[in-house]
Amino acid sequence: MKLSCAMVAGLNSKEQVLNVIKSANLLAKNELEWYICPDPYVNLDYFDFLKEEKTFVGLLPRINSVGGANIHGSGIDTILKNIKNKYIMICDTDIIITMKNWDDYMLNYLNDKQIIIGSECWGNNHLTENHLRYPKVGHFYNNKFFPVMGPIIIVDCNKHLNTKTSFIKGKINKTKIGKCPSFIPNNIWNNGGIIKIDHPILENIFNKKINEKQHLLGGWRVPFSYLQMNYSGVTLPTTRNKFYHKIYNKGMDKIILMHYGGGGGNNSSIKKWHGIKDTRILKYNKFLSIAEKIINDEYNIKINFIKI
Repeated sequence: MKLSCAMVAGLNSKEQVLNVIKSANLLAKNELEWYICPDPYVNLDYFDFLKEEKTFVGLLPRINSVGGANIHGSGIDTILKNIKNKYIMICDTDIIITMKNWDDYMLNYLNDKQIIIGSECWGNNHLTENHLRYPKVGHFYNNKFFPVMGPIIIVDCNKHLNTKTSFIKGKINKTKIGKCPSFIPNNIWNNGGIIKIDHPILENIFNKKINEKQHLLGGWRVPFSYLQMNYSGVTLPTTRNKFYHKIYNKGMDKIILMHYGGGGGNNSSIKKWHGIKDTRILKYNKFLSIAEKIINDEYNIKINFIKI
């Protein structure tokens, strides 16, 4: 089986992109093929460094949307509409895969109804009564059923496209988006914004109480579109330390990947993230060393990632 993989990427992401591909290819069971969806600001010639990568297929159409989560959401939409394969993996450029056969493990969860698997966006130290983990950052919602805009997802592309949904957070052409659920106002469905929690489904998705409000951010339409077609998803648990987090298998005895954090919105240069420079680079290089040790300790495989 061939698994299509893609990243939304921009300027100064060379080392990160190559590290992701290197770790994923090394530890995958299936054959991987790679695509890049360029953000609006990068010269396409920048990605010439991938010409020597045998598993790289090519560049996808450039994203037109601008602004943080809308860039990333538009990129995910572009990836899913342009790659012709049943299963597609989409990840941030600041992850490192650390588990052998990670792809097979994730794909085995997908079926006729479970059409997406991914991770919590950010880990919380709290475990629920059912030992399910929920993200600490409120705007990423209740990930019990749907991993939305986390650092990695694998999607059944055909079923996803049938929902006619979008990962864009803000205003969207209503002719390109699926049917609005009865419990969401049409103007909110088309434009995004802030929603009042006034329905049990909204309570469950956003993990908030009736009459509270929720600012709608990246990927928020996806769970509602899936629910209307009786689709669901699988979410992998996450733990966090000061500058990165780990995504685990369900038993939490294997680390599937490590995520440095912040890659999605920046698309995704460690070298320039909201003005943070040298300190962030040093931490990223330390992050790579930790990932190298995990892979070596677990599988006796020595790997050297590209430091910045």
